[in-house]
Parts: sequence; C-alpha cells; structure tokens
Amino acid sequence: MGGYNGKGRKKKRQEREPETVENKLPRLCETNEEDRYWQPRKVGDVVRLILMGASFDDGCVWATLPREVVNLVIGFVLPQRSMGVRSAFLRVGRNIVSTYPDITVNEFVDIWVAHLPPPVRSFKGSTHFEMHVCLNLEKVRWQVACPIAHLDKMIDFFLLVGAPETEVESLKSRLASLSPPTVGYYIEMSKKRGMDGGWFLLGDYQFDKVSDCLEEGMTRSQIESWVKGMSPEDRCHFFGRDVGSSPPRQCEFRFLLPGDTFTEQMRVAEELFVTLGVPFIVPAELSILTKHPPTTRLHLTVIAVQHGIVQLGLVVPMPSEDLYAKLCQYHRVEDRLQEYQTDLGFLLPSFVEFRYLMPGFGYNVYDEGHTTHFIYTTVEEYQQVVREERLAAEARS
Repeated sequence: MGGYNGKGRKKKRQEREPETVENKLPRLCETNEEDRYWQPRKVGDVVRLILMGASFDDGCVWATLPREVVNLVIGFVLPQRSMGVRSAFLRVGRNIVSTYPDITVNEFVDIWVAHLPPPVRSFKGSTHFEMHVCLNLEKVRWQVACPIAHLDKMIDFFLLVGAPETEVESLKSRLASLSPPTVGYYIEMSKKRGMDGGWFLLGDYQFDKVSDCLEEGMTRSQIESWVKGMSPEDRCHFFGRDVGSSPPRQCEFRFLLPGDTFTEQMRVAEELFVTLGVPFIVPAELSILTKHPPTTRLHLTVIAVQHGIVQLGLVVPMPSEDLYAKLCQYHRVEDRLQEYQTDLGFLLPSFVEFRYLMPGFGYNVYDEGHTTHFIYTTVEEYQQVVREERLAAEARS
C-alpha cells in the first residue's frame, strides 16, 4: 500500500430500549406531575441532540420546548448546526488518533481537515461523511463526498501530501469522462503509523466502464469474470483508487450482492472468497451474523492491485441491536468505543464490515487477517438546516 510520509471516561452501562434520536427528543422535552419545571440538565441534552442530528420536522416538538431553549436553539445551536455533523466526526476521529504514538499521523489528519469542503451553508448543497472504526480502535478511516465544484480542495490535498501528478491527471481525465455530480476523498490511519488516502466516486456504474481503474492483469480479469457471472447485477456503486506516494496502486470496488434472500447472498459471497483464495468470515462471527441476519441486501468490497487481491469485505447494512451487541461482546469492545459512537450521535452503526487483509499487504502498519469494523455515515444538508431554522422561528413567534 502506497503510504504518505508524512482517554475515554468510563461510565456504567445502562440497559435501554432501542430508540432513535428523533423519538428521544420529544421525551426529553416532556414534563409530568412530578417534574413540572424544566430541568437545566435537559437543556444540555436537547442541545446535544440537535448538534447530533435530531430532526425538527414535527412542529409539535417545538411546542414542548421552554422559551429559553427555543432562544438558545435559534441564537446559538442552529447557526452551528451545519458544522455539527463534521465537528462530531472530526472530534471523535481525533480522539481516536490522539492515542496513536506517532505525531506524524496527527499532522496528516490536520492537513486533510484543512482541505475539507466548506460548510453546506456556503454552497447550499450537501456533503456526505463516513467513518470506519476498527473494533480494536487501531485503525480509522474518514471519507467525505461533496459536489464536484469543490474538486480543487481535494486536488490540493493530494499534491500537498505527495501524490504523483500522473495520478492526479488521470483522476481529472476520468472525471471529465464520467461527469459525476460528486467526488469523494478519504484518509485512513493506524496505530502502527499507517497513513493512506485516495479518491472515490459514488453512483451506479456498469463495472466494465470503470474496471480500468485497476491496471490490466489477471486480478482484474478474475474480478470482471465474477461480476459478469452476477448478471444482471454487473454494476458497482462505489469505486476508487489510492494515490499514495509510492505503488502499488490499490483500487476499491463495492457491489450489491445478488440474491433474494440472506442465505443466497451469503452463498454468493462465500463462493467469491473461495474463488479468490481469501478466508471467509471467522466461524464465531459467521454464527452471530447467521443468527441475527440483516433485512437489507449485503454488500461486498473488493480491494486489489494489478497482481493480486488485497482485501475482501462483507458489508452488513443497518445491523440490528442484537447483532451489534453480540459483536461487541465477542470482541470485548471497550466502553470507549461505545462512548465514541454516542458522541457521533448514533445508537447503532450504519454498517458492519467483516474484512480479511491478505498477508503481505499490511506493510507492517496495518493488521493482516480478519478484522471487524463499524461504519458510520451521515450528511450535512443545507435544506435540512434551513427547514429547522424556519420551524424554530415559527415556534418562537
């Protein structure tokens, strides 16, 4: 992998029913016979939920808020809301990376943060954020997708951290050919001084139109053959390439697995793992997943270089609370990770990914073999910010 050169406070866990931010907020605002007056600590709870992403589309929520809370929301919280999503993601990511011993990793993060797209209020669009966290907290990935108009921010970042100009020009040529509405870029870091980054595109792409992202060779032929066998699912919804300072260049593709049932999709996934010589999911985790299957289609991530498969990943969207709890128990997840998740504003991850990194591709900075990751996705959206400000103003008037 071409790299760049460049304490959580523990608290007692409490049993609680599954809930969303949206249904928790009105409950925080309610009063009852024993509690007729607004408690100051609840103000802080509401403000925190707003910054985490609580929705205010239901106008009756505002009717439950005391005047001082409405004033606070209008005067301080909502003007900051467009920065709230990224602030939470960056804060949590920095907290994780701050435990890594090499200061160069933190400097790498600083450069990336300085080249993020501007807040949505400035261009009236949306920006998608995603964070991947390994359950042992020793690897984290940030990625952001924004309107193509902000491409220069990404290009400047790549050049500043040493990406070859040939890779940048190749990306520009691809963007001119595909004309995507958005473009994304990511960085990933590890406790062992791993630092990498690259670009990606989201959408619905016919695979044979984008497979040349990976240099021609036996590996590309294997992947193309498998994708054609999935017909008519010969499409990918994510593809990208790392632009590290030195080769080999890794390319990443993500697919929806074919099959009408969880069992059918798992069969297809396992067949590909076997075909490409990659060990499938750890038996204990496979048992947990089988007992708590998702209700949505599985995804598959393929990372490869010209002469070999680097990593395969089985991605589970919208994991259930039972699946999440069992995985945390199996991996003996630290309270710190669950506190980070809460700080992000999530009760559950958006995805769980079971990965296998092939021997020799960890380059002594990434853990090879099986790892499990929680993935969190969210969006800064201008229209949502404006809508919430309008509702707040109507509530105050």
